[in-house]
Amino acid sequence: MKRYFLLTCAFLVSWAPLHAQQQASADLVILRAHVWTVDHAHPAAQALAISGNRIAAVGSDDEIKKWIGPATRQIDAQNNSVLPGFIDAHVHFSSGGSEISGVHLRDAATPKEFARRIAKHAKTLPKGEWMAGGTWDHELWGGTPLPSHDWIDAGTPDTPVFVTRYDGHMALANALALRLANVTRETPDPPGGTIVRDANGNPTGLMKDAAMGLVDKVIPDPSEEQLLRNIRAGLAEARRFGVTSLHDISNAEDVRAYQVLAARGELTSRIYCIAPLPQWQAPATTGVRAGFGNDWIHLGALKGFADGSLGSTTALFEKPYNDAPETSGLPNAMMLPEGNMLKMVLGADKAGLQIAVHAIGDKANRIMLDIYSEVVKENGSRPGRRWRIEHAQHLRPKISPASRNSASSPASSPITPSTMVAGQKNASATNAAKPPTPSALFSTTASNSPSAATGLSLL
Repeated sequence: MKRYFLLTCAFLVSWAPLHAQQQASADLVILRAHVWTVDHAHPAAQALAISGNRIAAVGSDDEIKKWIGPATRQIDAQNNSVLPGFIDAHVHFSSGGSEISGVHLRDAATPKEFARRIAKHAKTLPKGEWMAGGTWDHELWGGTPLPSHDWIDAGTPDTPVFVTRYDGHMALANALALRLANVTRETPDPPGGTIVRDANGNPTGLMKDAAMGLVDKVIPDPSEEQLLRNIRAGLAEARRFGVTSLHDISNAEDVRAYQVLAARGELTSRIYCIAPLPQWQAPATTGVRAGFGNDWIHLGALKGFADGSLGSTTALFEKPYNDAPETSGLPNAMMLPEGNMLKMVLGADKAGLQIAVHAIGDKANRIMLDIYSEVVKENGSRPGRRWRIEHAQHLRPKISPASRNSASSPASSPITPSTMVAGQKNASATNAAKPPTPSALFSTTASNSPSAATGLSLL
């Protein structure tokens, strides 16, 4: 059976000369390993020594044994691999942790199975407790029909339900949740969102993008203990796969919870906190700049949204969808009124903050690249810009030279390719063109990874 260890120490990418600290003894040595050093000059080693939370030396077993002292802990890797810990560059961590113990709809392949799982999970909840999460995918049953509250109402008479599609841009509410949120046929679509309605104009329970907020706002916030429990579940899952650093789309409650866990010695991943872009003035007015914090928790980027997702037909394209010719997608509410996104990015950049904006459709990506170029023009150049476009899913081959040099990097998610395959038929033939190589479109001279934020995985 393959053994697995996770070590939350920083991985130095340069080769550490053995003669530099010959007399020191290490806190930990790992022997009989296949060590990937991330050093092109010396890509592999047999063993390594760790002092504190830093790699002190790498080399052969005989060389590293010289670092063993009376208090040194030793691990025999038994010829397994030692790798730098993985950085997950886009997570919604506390909500993901809650889904580990919530209803599982990700592989529900039929409407009947979808409804059955929700009804079964409702029986495990106290009366009146909300059911959320789910991460369903209607493409598993061919894309139609879309879920409706009629499917699940009979099994959830006392359980308000608001289960989300796996991309987070569409969610289904049952009849009880709609009543609690006071969503009726008279409720107008909010800017940047859609309330899906039946032929008679009644809400089906499906909410897209900004419309999800109509239900979200009546769902009670989790208690501190519930939040800590969710994050602990996520940290345990991260450890299983060697993830030692997270770029988390965080809210204030999440950041407080991370600090509580860090103080208790329970935080096992380093957190790069990504806060909402509309709140950019809070750190700016207090003089906080990108990177503020410590080795474990620090401020990363500010997250904005340009559009929605492909599967919910809210990704913003230049041309209409094949199966929904009445729409080309929706700009996110952060884009409205026109010029609002530019105003926020200008202000945040001038304050020394990093930017990360979600864009799926080709029009959304074009607009964001143009905005980044305009900000460079107005604010001038400055070192350390690490702008991101989250997902960068559909891109045009022809991008303006100014956009190519906007110091932005694509942050594609592992789930994005599967989204493209499942939802490609929804886009027009032009919209569905194969995306160009990201390196041809973006300047990627700056890494988005925080310094000293990786660990080691022993596999």
